[in-house]
Amino acid sequence: MRALVKRAPEPGLDLLEVPDPVAGPGEVVVTVAAAAVCGSDVARYSWTEPYWLGRAKDMTRDLPRVLGHEFAGTVTELGPGVGEELAGRRVAVRNILGCTRCDHCRDGAEHACDSRRTIGVHVDGGYAERVAIPARNCTPLEDDVPFHLAAALQPFAVATHAVARSVPVPGSSAAVWGLGPIGVACCLAARVRGVEVVAAFDVNTERVEEARSLGIPAWTAEGPGAAAARLAEMVPARSLDVLLDCAGVPAEVLLARTVLRKRGAIVLVGNARHPIEVDLLPVTMDEQRLLGSRSYSNASWETAVRTLARSGYAAALGDEVGLDEALGRFALAAQGRGRHFTVIPERTA
Repeated sequence: MRALVKRAPEPGLDLLEVPDPVAGPGEVVVTVAAAAVCGSDVARYSWTEPYWLGRAKDMTRDLPRVLGHEFAGTVTELGPGVGEELAGRRVAVRNILGCTRCDHCRDGAEHACDSRRTIGVHVDGGYAERVAIPARNCTPLEDDVPFHLAAALQPFAVATHAVARSVPVPGSSAAVWGLGPIGVACCLAARVRGVEVVAAFDVNTERVEEARSLGIPAWTAEGPGAAAARLAEMVPARSLDVLLDCAGVPAEVLLARTVLRKRGAIVLVGNARHPIEVDLLPVTMDEQRLLGSRSYSNASWETAVRTLARSGYAAALGDEVGLDEALGRFALAAQGRGRHFTVIPERTA
C-alpha cells in the first residue's frame, strides 16, 4: 500500500510503498477515508526543533514512521480478541495511547500519561491507505457524519480542551493567535461555550480571509508586536478573560497581557519553536494564569463528539487532496502558505 513516511530526522516526507498492516491482538485495521493535517504535522514535515533528539517532542528514535494522527475510516479487519461489533463500522480514531494503569490514565487524562505514545508519531498513522490501531481507540460514528468532518474530531477535541483549561463562563471574552486548524477550532469551540472571540490573528492572509468567512473577527499580524498593538486599540485595558496562543508565539501573546483581566488566563496551545526570555513578574502581580494545554482529556474528547456537528467546523475543513498532491501542499504549508487541507488516501491525481 502507499503511505507518506518520515524517513529521516530532516525536512520532508516521502510517498512510499509499504507493507500492508496486520491487526494484532486487541487491534483492528482501519481503511483510511480521510486524514487531517494540523500545525504539528507541518512541524514534523519541516523538522522543527521540538522534534529533534533530546527535545520536548523528540521522535527521532521512532523513525521511519508513517505520519498522520487525525483520521477516520472504516474497520476492515479484526484482530484476535476484538468483538464483532466493530466489523465494518465507520470510526474516528483517538490518537492517544496511554498505559491505562497510572494515576493520569485512571483519572481520564491519558494525554498526561508519563508513558504516553501517539498514533502517527510513535506508531504508524493515518497518511496511508490502511493502518492497524488498538480497537479501544475507535469511536463509532453515526452514518450521517462525513469522514472529512470525522477526521477533524481530534483537532476539535484539542481546541475543546484548550478552551476548557481557561475555565470560561458564558459571556466571557477571548483573543486567539493562529488560524490554522487548531486556532479556528478554538474560536468555534469557544463559541460553543458561550465565549466571545473578539479578535484572532494570523500571518497568513488566506487563513484570515477564511476565518472571516466563518464569522470570526480575524486580522493579519503584519510583524512583531502588531497583533498586540491592534488588540490594544480594539478593546480596553484589562477587559479580556482569555488569550489563546495556537501559533506557538508565546512572546507575542504575552505582549498583549495588558488587555487581559487580573486573574485572566493565557493558554499556550501551539508548539513554541524556540525558548524565550520574558518578564513574568507582571503576570504574578496580576495573578494571571499561564497554562499549558496539550492534546485532550477523555472528557474533552467526549464533549467534542457531542458538539462537533453544531460547531460550524465543517465549513473550515479546506481542500481534499490525494497522497500524491499532499507532498506539494506540505511544502507550501511549511512556508506559511496555502489553504487548510485533508489527505484522502484513495484519491489519485
